[in-house]
Amino acid sequence: MKRGSDGRIEVVYTSPHFNESIKINNTDENIRVECFDNNKESISRSYFAFVRVDPEQERVLGDSYKVHIDKHAPAETLSILMLGIDAMAKQHFARAMPKTKAFLIEELRALEMNKHNKLGYSTSPNIIPLLTGRTNEELTNDTKWKFDSRGWMDQINEAFIWSDARRLGYRTGLVLDQVLVTAFHYLRHGFSRRPVNHYNRPIVVDSIKDKLMRKTKHCYGDEPEITKMHDYWLQLLHKYNSTKTNQTPFFAYR
Repeated sequence: MKRGSDGRIEVVYTSPHFNESIKINNTDENIRVECFDNNKESISRSYFAFVRVDPEQERVLGDSYKVHIDKHAPAETLSILMLGIDAMAKQHFARAMPKTKAFLIEELRALEMNKHNKLGYSTSPNIIPLLTGRTNEELTNDTKWKFDSRGWMDQINEAFIWSDARRLGYRTGLVLDQVLVTAFHYLRHGFSRRPVNHYNRPIVVDSIKDKLMRKTKHCYGDEPEITKMHDYWLQLLHKYNSTKTNQTPFFAYR
């Protein structure tokens, strides 16, 4: 992303044309590949987001993780992937989809949050408390945060659960699929600095105006948008395992 912006990208470099393959740098996180016909007309574009490891970042997180282990001696440290899905009301879900509910609880061992209820009528009033433990109003009135709900989300980034995880040495990720209508961007500026270690937003911003490949907003050419998003967090799963001997746990919100 362009420095100081969460809605504009900056192209770092453009490679020479190639026919079969090209070597990319280990630090390249977001790549746009464009194909041309014999008349040099663009006929397709592909967008890729890669999970890269920053050695200096790893050193800092490794030190924090060691302090966490020495202080608390947990039996195991599991990686956490938190999926947020806009859906129907909990009570309506129970009435309309009883088989799905039964499958989630009985087969996938899902936990039902019996006393959890919505706090507002849109995404932000519900997601912000879920991820910080505080409502928008509480964050605004708290002298520690002084949150301007229409400003930059950096003001309260340290209040989010991924920052708690980072302080314990967890690698962190945030996977978003929209530009303007996320809980962090609707009527807000988003983040002026990367809020987590791994952030897929650049390819989302870069591709959203691509009339050639984004003719339907839910696809990247012939690839479903949800597949593109899931591929990113699958990279996190492969990069940072979650076994009992896991030394590099991660927390990601999707």
